[in-house]
Amino acid sequence: MGLASDLDEIRSGIVRLAGQVAQADHAKPELSGWSVGQHIEHVAKVDAMILDRCLGVNVEDPTTQGISLLGRFCLLVGWIPRGRATSPAPFVATDISPEQLSLLVGIVAQRLAHAGPELERHARQPIAFAHPVFGGLDRRQWLRFLLVHQNHHRKIIRDLLR
Repeated sequence: MGLASDLDEIRSGIVRLAGQVAQADHAKPELSGWSVGQHIEHVAKVDAMILDRCLGVNVEDPTTQGISLLGRFCLLVGWIPRGRATSPAPFVATDISPEQLSLLVGIVAQRLAHAGPELERHARQPIAFAHPVFGGLDRRQWLRFLLVHQNHHRKIIRDLLR
């Protein structure tokens, strides 16, 4: 898969999440501590941060540490185990309104739609940035993480809506 098709898949994922904003209040505490809207908000916040990082914005923590074994496994198989991690403080979901949520998701989708050429230029730079569990990820690995992370939360949302 190339960068353009990865970006299309990532953007498609965020657009699918935008289609679920109408069900933002839906929750099942026995399944997840967050509602559908909170999962969508979290994904949009994480997507925005990763996009900034991959575009060279707010890249204050370059590292020489490589990807961890767990990170390598999760990115390879495209799976993050449920209920294992807590979200870092800047990415914890709140209870924003459906209108604010739609706006946030729309901004992220729009940025993804126009990021291709600049991402291509930055993707060639072999700089790694730390993930709290997966170790140092380069830009391509961050984009892979973005996809895996989106899919992880989309599966939870699917289960919440059942």
